Amino acid sequence: MKRKPFVPFKLPLSEDVVNQMRFLRELIEANKAMVEYQTMLRHSKLHPRFLLRPIMLKEAVQSTKIEGTQVTLDEVMETEAQSRKANSDVREALNYYEALVAGMDALKEIPICS
Repeated sequence: MKRKPFVPFKLPLSEDVVNQMRFLRELIEANKAMVEYQTMLRHSKLHPRFLLRPIMLKEAVQSTKIEGTQVTLDEVMETEAQSRKANSDVREALNYYEALVAGMDALKEIPICS
């Protein structure tokens, strides 16, 4: 079986590839949802990082799986609760999480640049 190379669509994309109006509507809805979420975080008595932590840990687990780790979100959370000893895969996910937090903190002082 002969493989064919991927040939990207020419820009601008035609209407049959991307419905621009539908895309814009979805983008506006997503933006509204983000504004609502940010407003809820601003008025919450909980620190935003407390609410974002499970999402960030899940991101860490999923991203390290790409690199071949065999760890679940439950294992990482159990390790954090100190009911489980950290193996190398759990440590890898936690290191990723810590790097993500350090990057977020750095953005408060250092702007994104080239």
